[in-house]
Amino acid sequence: MLNAAAFALGLWLVWKGQLPAWLANIGRVPRVAESGSWQRVRSPLRAVTAGSLWVGWPCGLLQSALLVAAMTDGPWAGAAAMAGFAVASAPGLLFGPWVWRRLLSGGNAAVRERWLMRAAGLLIVVASGWALSQSLWQRTGAHCAPL
Repeated sequence: MLNAAAFALGLWLVWKGQLPAWLANIGRVPRVAESGSWQRVRSPLRAVTAGSLWVGWPCGLLQSALLVAAMTDGPWAGAAAMAGFAVASAPGLLFGPWVWRRLLSGGNAAVRERWLMRAAGLLIVVASGWALSQSLWQRTGAHCAPL
């Protein structure tokens, strides 16, 4: 179901070129009507709680790296696996925002952003479509295999 939902999200991104409103507003605080600016988090405890949730709910790629590290022979091998993950993911985290700003610099940034969203949606459609097709072929193959 997750791959089907990702496939649907990718189709939406390709079609519209922007995130759905419900997804774009996740984590945002509503605007104050009279001032027109964003509200601040009212207490530091809320900010700490929200920030610490990222520790308990890491992204899927980090979860897979943690699983690989947990399946190693010892703590040093696990540390090496996590170091490998850090080295492999650091360039994207460091240079990704720079590349994004560079692609959006210049005139007509809104149009460029829509096309970049469409390209990202196409990548999601391809990846989730491949995952869905692999699952479908495995189940179909199990029924068609000779006994």
